[in-house]
Amino acid sequence: MVIEDVKIESSISEGVGCFHSLRSIYLFDCNQLRDASWIIFAPHLERLFIRDCQGLEEIISEEKLSEVAELKGNSNLFSKLEFLHLNNLPKMKTIYRHALLFPQLKRITILNCPMLKKFPLNSNSAKGRRLVIEGDEGWWKDVEWEDESTQIAFFPSFKHR
Repeated sequence: MVIEDVKIESSISEGVGCFHSLRSIYLFDCNQLRDASWIIFAPHLERLFIRDCQGLEEIISEEKLSEVAELKGNSNLFSKLEFLHLNNLPKMKTIYRHALLFPQLKRITILNCPMLKKFPLNSNSAKGRRLVIEGDEGWWKDVEWEDESTQIAFFPSFKHR
């Protein structure tokens, strides 16, 4: 079976968080999937692993997020996320277009995602946190930071893989 899109009916999305008990998501080999915006309905998500999804361009689509009015501008996206692992996603350009706080995030691993140049992080995302960002050294050198203070804040977090 080929999954190209996951749609949440508006009647379900009105009770935002229809995947309340979902703590871990593993997406492997979903080559037709362009985004994983349905993840916004898992408010207690702690672990997200995405690998070998050749068509995936973004995790949270701003366009799809805006379709769910009660979530628009929601700063609670990924508020429980502890581990984010992205591997072999050649078309991945963005996780989310705006900075998020990620209050529980402990580790980000980015491997073989050559087009992923921006993180949804800013200097506020780093405050009081011991985050580990793991990835290829060549990729790390090409990351585009929101500003210099964000780059300085996250520079000590990087671990070469």
